[in-house]
Amino acid sequence: MQMSPSTSIEIVERPIGLKIFAIAVSLLVLMIVVALSSSINLKLVRQELPLLSDYYIRLDQMVGDIRVQIRREVIQIERIVELKNKDACRRQRSDESRQDRCTVQGGWGLRTRLAWQGAPKRVQRKSRLEPR
Repeated sequence: MQMSPSTSIEIVERPIGLKIFAIAVSLLVLMIVVALSSSINLKLVRQELPLLSDYYIRLDQMVGDIRVQIRREVIQIERIVELKNKDACRRQRSDESRQDRCTVQGGWGLRTRLAWQGAPKRVQRKSRLEPR
């Protein structure tokens, strides 16, 4: 089955100048689309700038100041707790030193023995840097 020349599709070769022109026009159209989308995005950013400068940046600075104040208070509370623990240790040591005295306990007849009541105990606190 052969095709007749009248029914076949003819391939038309276009001149090279027309092909270059078509490529240049398509690049120009693409550049126009990119320029329009960039200008639209720039307009949106320009509208958001006053909102950012008036509200969000100030709000972020306020939140940062609050976080700093919270950290200062946490440090202050840690110092207070540490001082309280040191004071409790000092009180315990002074109470133990008052109780550390030699007492005489009577034995059977001739025997007498000495015993220490409340032997001093060392309070060992773990450092905050040591693993628990």
